[in-house]
Amino acid sequence: MTLVETLMALTTAGIMLAGAAYGAGRHRDRLAIDRAQGTILISYRRAQSAARAWGRPAELLVTSDSIVIRSIGVADSVELLRIPGPTADGVALAPTSHRAVFAPSGLALGPANTTHSLARGGFRRAIVVSRLGRALAR
Repeated sequence: MTLVETLMALTTAGIMLAGAAYGAGRHRDRLAIDRAQGTILISYRRAQSAARAWGRPAELLVTSDSIVIRSIGVADSVELLRIPGPTADGVALAPTSHRAVFAPSGLALGPANTTHSLARGGFRRAIVVSRLGRALAR
């Protein structure tokens, strides 16, 4: 091989490697958003189930740093779950905190719909959660 051929081969390999690294980064961003979305959606289901199972209201607090589910009683409140929030995966959450309360029947009290916006790198996703606990990811 001549020097020119070697330089051409190295240049081509470098370009291919840069493209692969860019694609891998985008894939990591998408997976992180998928994981954060799944965690938030499952947390809503868990809070609904906790309200039904305990027969008393349950509170779900979704923040950037943590997701907490509490069973709320007249005299006490019991923390049932605490897990890391979306920022643990490098995902930005807007609004940065949201509180939902579920009645013992499992129906949410408060605003009709809530939208969580997730972002990492070039990826964005919105999750709309209804009062009934139904979720739609866009």
